[in-house]
Amino acid sequence: MDTRNDTLHSWKVVTPAEGAEGGQGGVSGEVVVAVDFPVTGRPEAGFTDLAGLLAPGRAFWQTVPPPVVPGSGAGVETYVGGWADELTGSGLVVRGILGFCVGSVYAAALADKVTAAQGSAPALILFDPEPATVTTLYWQFEKMVGNLAGVLTDDEADAVRRKAEALSKADPDDVTAFAAELHAMFHPVAVEAFGRLGLDAEHTAEVLDLFAAFISYLSVAGQLDPSAAWKGATAISSAGPNSGLNPHRAHPGQDSDLVAREYRLDVPHAELLRSADAARTVDELLRG
Repeated sequence: MDTRNDTLHSWKVVTPAEGAEGGQGGVSGEVVVAVDFPVTGRPEAGFTDLAGLLAPGRAFWQTVPPPVVPGSGAGVETYVGGWADELTGSGLVVRGILGFCVGSVYAAALADKVTAAQGSAPALILFDPEPATVTTLYWQFEKMVGNLAGVLTDDEADAVRRKAEALSKADPDDVTAFAAELHAMFHPVAVEAFGRLGLDAEHTAEVLDLFAAFISYLSVAGQLDPSAAWKGATAISSAGPNSGLNPHRAHPGQDSDLVAREYRLDVPHAELLRSADAARTVDELLRG
């Protein structure tokens, strides 16, 4: 399979392998892949930051989430199936699979498919892994509303927050339904707000499509149970008290029992993928 960047639909080549042209495997024939929902301008560092700190020689790819909306019927195979088909058809050996936050849920499912296809398990490395729950989606939406100060009026922001909270309590276990209801509630409010600012229909649609794709990504992850795969994974945790494994420790200060190994770094959550210590840890784990 031709693995040049312009022929990939489910992956972005962040770093070609050393000596490779267009993202192919080069002399190593290995690739490290990362699962995340990358958004330009987000406050957290991304895998493009981490890739630049890793030892050279391997290709590094990052997922491209499908452009779907909540309630469209998209399921796990829309995500993991698409990623796995292109990856396992590339002819490269997958040396490691990385996940960030809810991306760690998808990373676990992708690792299972890759292991079955290539006959050997890639290293599964999770950065501040979080399960996909109604609470996770609610707080991500709350953060997004906070970032729209100046776009939404105070009354609009208060109203959507109240409605989102009520929806989150209606069925606290159904992430898929919550995502669809959240999308239906917020979409007309956002269209009006962006129109008031003079944003044309095309750019409004781009922004709202990104919002829809993001909450769909979070909600479909709720259909997966990563617990078994996480038991064999390594976690790299930030110092953020509310991030990743930190709120779920059996005892304060102890490593989490949800993963096989944990490395805890004294860096904020937003800087975790920009940490030189994190990169050194990944290189050590990939060397095995």
